[in-house]
Amino acid sequence: MTAFGALPWIGVSPIFLVVAALAVTMVLLIMRLKRAHPLTWAQLGKPALLSFRGDYKGRWSLLQFLLGDAHRALNDSSLSALVWTMRGLIGATVVLLIVQIMNGGPLS
Repeated sequence: MTAFGALPWIGVSPIFLVVAALAVTMVLLIMRLKRAHPLTWAQLGKPALLSFRGDYKGRWSLLQFLLGDAHRALNDSSLSALVWTMRGLIGATVVLLIVQIMNGGPLS
């Protein structure tokens, strides 16, 4: 079994859990921006988790917001915590994918 086979006690891959956590955190982040900082949310292109508008500029703006320090100017500790959680989960996803590939998993 590879390093990321199904966890015996829940039957799912750790990478699935991290990606699910990413999706949940992204929804919370977007909701927080929309409710507490509507002007910033609008400036980011009114991002939504499941948007089929094909608006790549808005997605790029949200990524820049996540990786930059614009969240600090909003002085919102809850928003900052969500941004840092997203950064950690993105990093964990990259690490898990690299390890999966190196172990000869389904992505290699």
